[in-house]
Amino acid sequence: MRSFINKFSRKNTYNKISLKLAIFLTFCIPPAIISGPFLSDLFVSIIALLFLIKCVSKSEYYWIKNDIIFILIIFYIYILIGSLSSDYILLSLESSLFYFRFILFAAALAWWILPNMKKSKILFYSILISYLFVLIDGFIQYYTGTDIFGYKLQVYHVSGPFGDDLVLGKYLAIWSAVVTGILISKLIFKREKLLLSILVFITADLLIFLSGQRVAFFMLLMSTSLILLFYKKYKLLRISTLVLSLILGILILSFNKNIQTQMIDKTINQLTIKEGKYFLQDDFYGAIYITAYNIFLDNPIFGIGVKNYREECKNAKYSEISATESFYRCSTHPHNTYLQILAETGIIGFSIFFIFVLLVIKRLFLYIFVYSRNDNIYYIFPLIGLLTILWPIMPTNSFFNNWSSVNFFFLLALLLNWEKKFFMN
Repeated sequence: MRSFINKFSRKNTYNKISLKLAIFLTFCIPPAIISGPFLSDLFVSIIALLFLIKCVSKSEYYWIKNDIIFILIIFYIYILIGSLSSDYILLSLESSLFYFRFILFAAALAWWILPNMKKSKILFYSILISYLFVLIDGFIQYYTGTDIFGYKLQVYHVSGPFGDDLVLGKYLAIWSAVVTGILISKLIFKREKLLLSILVFITADLLIFLSGQRVAFFMLLMSTSLILLFYKKYKLLRISTLVLSLILGILILSFNKNIQTQMIDKTINQLTIKEGKYFLQDDFYGAIYITAYNIFLDNPIFGIGVKNYREECKNAKYSEISATESFYRCSTHPHNTYLQILAETGIIGFSIFFIFVLLVIKRLFLYIFVYSRNDNIYYIFPLIGLLTILWPIMPTNSFFNNWSSVNFFFLLALLLNWEKKFFMN
């Protein structure tokens, strides 16, 4: 009897320690995302492992019944099988074999960590402070030529603490909706936070514009439009700050020719039809997209396997595509999520992935027609972040990229947790 009690006590102690460790690592993920893919992926992997051990030891698998988690597990199994049957097995397995950690991470946050997080404000502050740090560091780099860590300002891009990785604008755009939710939620109780909110909105808008990342600027506009559409209490404040940001942006264009070249001139040039060719036929992104689509046509059912685009694009037959920049058709990935899924997983994998997208969109309709209540202020914001990332008509990072996956599944976990908290009880 005593041995049983001791065993139970040790097991209970382990569960408490693992939960505290998981909560602590969750607090650390927002600043770790800024440092690059290594630390954030490491923390995600540890959390996923702790959650897996907990689930196996207690035989708790109820979270698998969630429709989004279930379809993601099916997608994982499919890409794993696809990797094992691909031409470059080891290369493909680098992305697919342990991809399940991100699904476990999202489930851990939604069903284990966040429900047991007594001081959830710390997580919100971690997200907000990390966001503010990127804003400050980015402006320091823009005005002085060097950021806090010594990273140099590039000719057409502000990268801030991300260094050579040009993801500053995308980071700010991805998290803009959640940060908006955090700020607005504080405004409900503390009106003195109004000035901070205005400053964050304007500086984020400007820095995304100054970053020279046109996709990030488009994502910001899309995210802002969705918030204005589905959260009316926010409308007056956000429209005012957005108009002011646009005015300041126009003023900056008048004396910063590099920003004008990157954000305006380059866009007009790419959208201009030249010699009867539309922009996809006369642009290196277009060459990649056309190649990815042709690879899908050649491998329509199962695709070529995750991470195999970089090898398959070298095939000489794809040099004959109808694009003037066909020489630049090869890249590490197709730079568009939907084309990547089509080329690398075929119509079967794309169908599974598209069901996942529909399940996310389903949450939007539920919010509009069922969930729209005053006490669910947080729910819409991670949903908008996910919808922004999943928008099909724009260049993207690889869907299986570690850094991108940490951001994506963190937002997904927030959505699933708040859905369960507000609407499933």
